[in-house]
Amino acid sequence: MSYDPSLSRLAEQRLRAQSEPLRSFIVASLERLAQSPASLSQPAKTLSHGQIAEFKFEQLGVSIWVTIRFLYGQDEQTLHIEDIAIEFGA
Repeated sequence: MSYDPSLSRLAEQRLRAQSEPLRSFIVASLERLAQSPASLSQPAKTLSHGQIAEFKFEQLGVSIWVTIRFLYGQDEQTLHIEDIAIEFGA
């Protein structure tokens, strides 16, 4: 089942703050997540609520983890993207 992603103001700000090609990777990840959220996510295990999905982006030998926190809409057609977190690794 495909969902329509709806970004919170915070998620929009975090997406806009990223430069290319990372921004395009995040948009593509959001599109993938909207197509199959149940298979790409797990329940959040922190104080936050909802589901999380993690995607790995690599550029110039640097790994970047993108974590998307979302809620299913009551209409069963929308994914409410609450937050997008970026973590840089080696």
